[in-house]
Amino acid sequence: MRISVIIFMGIICFCLLTAEALAGEINLSIAASLKEVINEMTGSFARKKPGVRFLKNFGGSGALAKQIENGAPADIFISANLEWMNI
Repeated sequence: MRISVIIFMGIICFCLLTAEALAGEINLSIAASLKEVINEMTGSFARKKPGVRFLKNFGGSGALAKQIENGAPADIFISANLEWMNI
């Protein structure tokens, strides 16, 4: 019985690890100066993976960094100012 449980769990883990990631939302906080290129990149990605949705927050690097420090959701932070890259 124990060996069958181990085999079953191994199969489940294998399936989960090899399955493609589920689509969802990605919160982006991005320097306003990068708006054009980010819109182009996210549009291209979304056409290839239609289940992915990007929630974009554009602004000054310092303002965005402070928002993130205060709990604003951000999966990815792209700063145009080196001072704020290591928050």
